[in-house]
Amino acid sequence: RGGRVGRPVAMAISAGRATALLLLATGALGYRHLGRTPLRERARLRMQHGSSPAPRPWPSRWRAKTSADAVADLVAAGVGLEAGLMEHPRLVRGTLRNGLRYAILPNDHPSGRFEAHLELNVGSCEEGDDEQGLAHLVEHVTFMGSRKRERLFSTGSKSNAYTDFHHTVYHFHCPTADQSGRRLMPVALEALREIAFEPELLAFRIEKERKAILSELQMINTIDYRCSTMHLRELHSETPLACRFPIGRADQIAQWDATRVRAFHATHYHPDVADLYIVGDVDPAQTERLIADAFRSVRSRPRSLAALRRADRRVKPHVRHAWTQPPRAAAPAGEHPWPKVFKHDLLQSFSLTLFAKEPVRRRTEVKDMAAFLADRIIACCLARRLNKVERPNPPFIGVEFDCSDAPSEGCAVSTFIVYADAAPGRWQQAVENALRELHHVFRRGLSAAEVQAMKGAILADSRLRAQQAAGGSADQLALLMECDGLGHTFTDAAHHDAALHAAAEAIGLDALNDRARELLEHIVRYGDEDAPRAAACVVCMPSLGADGTTGDAGLEDEVVALLRKRWPADDEGPAGDVITPDRLVAEEELAARRRRLRPRFVAESVVDLAADAPPGAKGGAANPDGMGRAAPEPVLPSDLRLRRLNNGVAVTSARTRAEADAVAVRVSVPGGRSAEDPSRPGELALATATMLQGGCVAGFSREQVEMFCITHLIDLNMEVTEDCVQWDMHFPVGHDGRGLRAALELLHALLTNFSWEEDALETTRALLAAQHDARAKSLEQAALGALMEGFWAGDPRFLDLHPERFAALDLAALERAQRRCMRPDRMEVVVVGDFDEALLDDCLLEYLGTIPPAAGRRPLGPAPAPKAPRLPARYEEPVRRMRLADSEPRAIAYITGRCVSRFGTCGGAVHDNAHPLRAAVALELLTEIINSRLFSMLRDVLGLVYESSIRFHDFELLPVNGYVVTISAAPGKVDEAHAAALRVLRDLVAGRQRITEYDLPKARRAVLSHLDVHTKDLSWWLGRLQHLQAGCLPGKDARCVKDYRAVLEGITVDDLREVVSTLEVDDGKALSVIMESAPHDATNSMASRDKPSPWES
Repeated sequence: RGGRVGRPVAMAISAGRATALLLLATGALGYRHLGRTPLRERARLRMQHGSSPAPRPWPSRWRAKTSADAVADLVAAGVGLEAGLMEHPRLVRGTLRNGLRYAILPNDHPSGRFEAHLELNVGSCEEGDDEQGLAHLVEHVTFMGSRKRERLFSTGSKSNAYTDFHHTVYHFHCPTADQSGRRLMPVALEALREIAFEPELLAFRIEKERKAILSELQMINTIDYRCSTMHLRELHSETPLACRFPIGRADQIAQWDATRVRAFHATHYHPDVADLYIVGDVDPAQTERLIADAFRSVRSRPRSLAALRRADRRVKPHVRHAWTQPPRAAAPAGEHPWPKVFKHDLLQSFSLTLFAKEPVRRRTEVKDMAAFLADRIIACCLARRLNKVERPNPPFIGVEFDCSDAPSEGCAVSTFIVYADAAPGRWQQAVENALRELHHVFRRGLSAAEVQAMKGAILADSRLRAQQAAGGSADQLALLMECDGLGHTFTDAAHHDAALHAAAEAIGLDALNDRARELLEHIVRYGDEDAPRAAACVVCMPSLGADGTTGDAGLEDEVVALLRKRWPADDEGPAGDVITPDRLVAEEELAARRRRLRPRFVAESVVDLAADAPPGAKGGAANPDGMGRAAPEPVLPSDLRLRRLNNGVAVTSARTRAEADAVAVRVSVPGGRSAEDPSRPGELALATATMLQGGCVAGFSREQVEMFCITHLIDLNMEVTEDCVQWDMHFPVGHDGRGLRAALELLHALLTNFSWEEDALETTRALLAAQHDARAKSLEQAALGALMEGFWAGDPRFLDLHPERFAALDLAALERAQRRCMRPDRMEVVVVGDFDEALLDDCLLEYLGTIPPAAGRRPLGPAPAPKAPRLPARYEEPVRRMRLADSEPRAIAYITGRCVSRFGTCGGAVHDNAHPLRAAVALELLTEIINSRLFSMLRDVLGLVYESSIRFHDFELLPVNGYVVTISAAPGKVDEAHAAALRVLRDLVAGRQRITEYDLPKARRAVLSHLDVHTKDLSWWLGRLQHLQAGCLPGKDARCVKDYRAVLEGITVDDLREVVSTLEVDDGKALSVIMESAPHDATNSMASRDKPSPWES
């Protein structure tokens, strides 16, 4: 989640983990794999778009029949499983004579923009033993050294590049035209041609990028990254992937000269290994001509390099995997993998991971969709069951089962992982409980009821996606590249949904349970001679003083004994069936409350958001995009309705089709952690987390409520921030409005009939303690925690939750705190989405209007504004230095200070008569300007860092605000980089490097490019509409919704300079924390639960 800088603890936990996993399972078109296995996501090896078995060849020109025809074919009676999937009818493919291939997909979400990605089949697997990291260095040098790329600066374009095992990808995200009407597609294509095929590869640029990569290597080398690389080494130990991580080796990176870099480029960068993908608001025929004009002059591969022919690059993987499931006629070979133990002081918990590998099954026919759907159903059912096992067992920190394609590695990987308390006896209990549940599933199978529930939910989500508009261009392009890499047929949403529904008819319970046993057999039969062999077994264990050591015979034997344990046949455990309730609140109960409370709206105002809107806000603009069309602009929602129910609940609603048939709801109450009693800090945050760990309402169990959410595709998050409490829900409206009714009924049940449970509190305490230990062992989080402690002057309400502070809080205290907070008269409900007004009114009266006022009293009115904490006038120690025990040298620096608040105050108003959005918009523009200057000075000119950035807190209700600058640098350069960042800030504030007329248009275009994406996101609209009726924030009103573009266009350089003057950056006014890691003999580890504050200077 994106969020506040320095947020003490993220209280955004899914109402049902299975719900979140389900939504991830289906994705934009149903191709997204279940969940996000932490090990594979944290590695940061840029492996999201890879390749696998040889894809079908691209025809030079290809056209298909319409999607409607294909859907009709698939849904016809008696559709065969052998029926082929139809490629997206709007997709255009082609190949130039020099071998470069291209794919063009028109997509106007967002309108007026396009994505251009050039993928070369050159990655770390093409490197020699003495070239580890050379592909990555060439990527840096070619990209950063491009002069033609600079022509896209100040146009609202974004660009980047990455390298994985098999690919190097350069990508641009651009508007179709700049402010003058100049078309940017030719500019982007020329830049891509120069980057890939005509780079200068100058010696000074090579030196700059060498420094940047060495800094990047240290920045990403967190303990999570080290664990991830170890897991991948074990998973692919039989392949070269185990020793070809794209980041490379520091000792080799430091040695290569310009000749070596140029030789690698000359050998591997040729058009017959290049694929160009363009997705966006483009005309395919015109784009094909532009591609030909830009790339036809690129010379084909020289005959001297003919041995490196394209076919070899296209057949993926380049490596031979050892599959977990061998051919059925063959007997398993080899020993079961012995656990590989990794021990380190910075690990925060025990983990056991078992991997399995299978060939990727290409999805080209309906029967392949049936296999895909079966795996998704199994994974979701197992996730729900394991989540149920985990919840009442505090030894668990988490337990997951995931099966998904690994594109860059050329295989399908299933992952079973248990995270647990590392204390003796605790991790053993957690592993045993998780394995026991898998044994039950293996022996008895999944039940018909749970399979049907998961299948129905996945199909309903697929149907919802098909009804909505196409996904964003970036998502569509990523999906297209992934499908091409894996050999899947890339379809449109409607065709995919029809195929998935047709495939669902072929999935029987017996066959599905046979597949479930296949996926689990390497786990539950570990050690059996005739059982499939797991690909790898890895154990991570915290150990005081350990610095990455491997091996522990005693621990290995304990793990093997647990894996080989078998449970008797009569030990069947709990059944998997859960009865899903049709309703959470009885009709009789609602009827009684309607009679007693007589719900009605007592106040209402309507704001026409289109009235007086700037040109183009209704869907067009006067500025052409260079292709004869009006440049599109975001369309505002329709009328904004501000109402209040007679029980005090304020309701703000606006209709928009940003997401068709979808609605987002936010319930917010001012105060948040700032309203906590300083003697009981964390009370409200702990109460919210306990609600999420519990989930029992109206006499229904958590599992039943979870299935209710899954059935209606409701995603619920609860969060406690520094200045408010907010509950978010996202869901489809559903047939006859069932989804909207179900979501508001769930909200009613949570507010009126929630059951507080001791085991939920115990689990929450254990999880928060584990999070606390994890932060103390993280260089970045420990330093940021120290920075926030200084910024907030040690006020415990704004700091991380410490186990000692909430140990004394009991369930009764948490319930009282929650009830004091979530009072109807303090509550503001924001509803935005594609709903029917009459239906919404009925649901609001039925479910929100029947919430009783607090303690039966009349509404007391809006909540008071959160009080500003006392912040230090000066920092007596403006630079604090810290050390963290670690075997690897790393460093981080942060700078913070106060600045103007988002609604114009920081010790006084910027302008009493200014537009309420003025300061907030100015801060967005300043973020772009300062980040650009930090990058130019620290990265490009001085070569000190790989990454540096500034962010402003997003408090709205607190009358204080601040900024945080992050500087990632090598230990030997962090002091110099910190000093340079301070100079950038001080020169800006002092006027030595003032904001100019050149800076403003560039920043404005960048903000507008973000706006094009945000307006398609209902969650973004929730933030825009939140607090419009908060009496403690009178400055935020309907103008903040309708006037955003006008304010953005009207901001002047003088306005920005005035806001810049509020940044406190002088010595004593700004606080810095510089933290470096050092070996154990140089410093002591700071991970401790024994002190109220874990931060030591």
